[in-house]
This record gives sequence, C-alpha cells and structure tokens, in this order.
Amino acid sequence: MPPAAAAQAAVAESLHLLRFPPDASEEDVSRVVDAIWSLQYAAAGPICASAGPLPAALARMPPPAAACSHAVLFRYGTEAALQRFQAQPRVRLMLSGADAPQGTAITTLNFLGAVPNELEAVFRRGGQWEAGLELVLALAVQEGSEAGDASEFLSLSRQLAVSPAFGAVQCSYGRCLSVVRHGSGGNGGGGEEGGPGSAELAAPDMLLLARFEGEEQLRQFLCCPPLAALLEGDERLGLRALWSCALATVPSDSSSSRPVQGGLV
Repeated sequence: MPPAAAAQAAVAESLHLLRFPPDASEEDVSRVVDAIWSLQYAAAGPICASAGPLPAALARMPPPAAACSHAVLFRYGTEAALQRFQAQPRVRLMLSGADAPQGTAITTLNFLGAVPNELEAVFRRGGQWEAGLELVLALAVQEGSEAGDASEFLSLSRQLAVSPAFGAVQCSYGRCLSVVRHGSGGNGGGGEEGGPGSAELAAPDMLLLARFEGEEQLRQFLCCPPLAALLEGDERLGLRALWSCALATVPSDSSSSRPVQGGLV
C-alpha cells in the first residue's frame, strides 16, 4: 500500500444536491444545473467545479432525497472563500431555486478536505478529471467512539482508494460544516441551516469524497472488506454510514478552474 502523501493542502467543498419535480423538462433541468455550475465564473470563490447526474444505481439515499437526480460540486481554497461565495446575493438567489421549476429542492452540504499539495490535484486538472464518478459517502461518528478511531479508519480508506487495487484519482475526507436546505424552486426563498427540510438527509459528521475514472473501480472499492463492513453497519469501526451517492461527470468544461484572488491559503 502506498504511503500517504506527505504534503497536503486543506480545501473546502460544497455539494449541491438537486431534486426536480416529476414534470420538469430536460431543458429545465439542464438549464438549472448549468446555471448553478456557472456561478464559479459569476462570483469569486470556487477554484473549480463539476456537475452532472446522480446515477440511481449508485445511490444509497432515503426517500425523498433518493429522488435527487443531479448535483454540482464546488471546491474552494479556504473555508472563508466558501462562506464568502455563498453569502453573495447572486449565489443565494440561484441556490434558492428562484429560476428553477416550482417544487425544485436544493440541499447544500459544506465540508472540509485535504488533497495532495500539487496544482493538478488541487485544481482538478488533467485528463483524469475529464470524465468519471465522484463518490460521496456521508458518515456519523458512533456514540462513545474515539475521534482517533474514526480518523484512522478514514485514513486507511483513503489509502485503499488511491492504491493500484482501486485506482482512485483522488480521495479526501473531512468534517461536515453545515447542511442547508434551500427554499423551494420558484419562490425565491432563502436557505435554512438544519431546518425541517434538511431532515431529508441525515446531517453527517464527516464526508469522504473519492474520484474514480470508472464505475467498476468505484464498485470494487465499496465491496472491499473495510468499506463493506462500514456499509453493513459494523459497530466496531467507530463510524456509521448514513447515505452515499455518486456524481457522474463527462468530458466538458465542468472541470474548469480559475485562480482565487489571494491564493489557496
């Protein structure tokens, strides 16, 4: 098993899960997803972004969150950059669903991570980032468990993911900062942190994010003994899997990035 990278760069991430009403057209869905993804160019903050569908076959989510069909993922150089971005009126309006079909639900998860301190890794540059699957695994720390036990398991999981056996392009994990359930589409409502709507998804303590180039690699990783034990609810691990999904991206500009004023840190 390869050693963990010595130099790591702290990053912040935000995952925006979108659930559209049954009568939403493909054109409306595409327009809303593209508009949220394009916020990286309209407002300072993100250093790169990805967007795409959430294959139902790769999701383990409770209803009604299981109906989430698309997601947008932003990366930031710092937690402060994330907070500034989401506080901007244009971003708040878009995430409120003001331009989305009535009944659209948008849930935002903000979390931390650490990736190799290399430009291509931080900014998600290169051919490996053109198409693939982003595994998102939401975790709760078991009551009475030591924080060190959870960290040790997540560190092992990261090393397994990027090992030749599973070939992840990148794997990171970190603390969940907040879960925000935004107002229903079409009403221009604001977000509510930890409000009733956020009960659609259990708020995690930690999130693991792993990028794979193919579905087979992702499935094999989830079937390896440590991850299988986690998903089956083994209480000895100190962590409990709450839900998971996978964001599918295709070759496009969805991995584009631009510098953040003031740098990464």
